[in-house]
Amino acid sequence: MIASSPVRRLATSVVALLLGAVMFGAIPALAQDGPPPGGPPGGGKPGQMMAKMLMSLNPPLSDKQKAQIIDMRKAMEKQNEGVTDREQRRANMKAFYEKINGVLTPAQQADFKKKRDEMRAKYQADHPGGPPPGGPN
Repeated sequence: MIASSPVRRLATSVVALLLGAVMFGAIPALAQDGPPPGGPPGGGKPGQMMAKMLMSLNPPLSDKQKAQIIDMRKAMEKQNEGVTDREQRRANMKAFYEKINGVLTPAQQADFKKKRDEMRAKYQADHPGGPPPGGPN
């Protein structure tokens, strides 16, 4: 099997798109009054960035890990239903990221941390004073 074959790349792209859609496609806005100041254009983009980051981990996520993360995301969304307090939502997101870390292998954890740090640095350089993407530290 050739790792960079067009069919494999297409399949990986489709899986990434579907995982992102399932995990982050229908998420209600984090704030009732719109995205936070300095946030990404168009609102819900951090979820898409997170899905791409998770799909690009090395070594890749197993099917079991993907299913676990999707289930955790659904539970977090349910937990956040009706929650309007920004700090409570952030606390729920922080717990979600800790749970994600719990299903990753040590190598994936290191890659996830590296990619989150890089994403935050780039985002903060592009959006001075805005909140970091990808959830709390």
